[in-house]
Amino acid sequence: MQDQGQWRREMLSRDPQWVEDTGTFGHGDKEPRHVPTLVAALSVVRVCSVAAEAYHNLAVTESGAICSWGASGFGKLGHGDEEDQDLPKRVEAL
Repeated sequence: MQDQGQWRREMLSRDPQWVEDTGTFGHGDKEPRHVPTLVAALSVVRVCSVAAEAYHNLAVTESGAICSWGASGFGKLGHGDEEDQDLPKRVEAL
């Protein structure tokens, strides 16, 4: 079994939040990234926590909002559908 970190490494710093990824993980496109790249949609909020999985991610903001992005098979992003999200999107139900 491959370590998920081989696919993508996520780092959370105080300011800004940034991520090295290989696909649809918050940049609005499906291009691979080979260097840490600012997730622009998260640069306007303070992120307190990040959960990174192989195909999707979650972020909790200082105000308590939860955002998710990535692959949404079986509705796992929490938006009430199975659409993949290329950008962080607030989970409105929470």
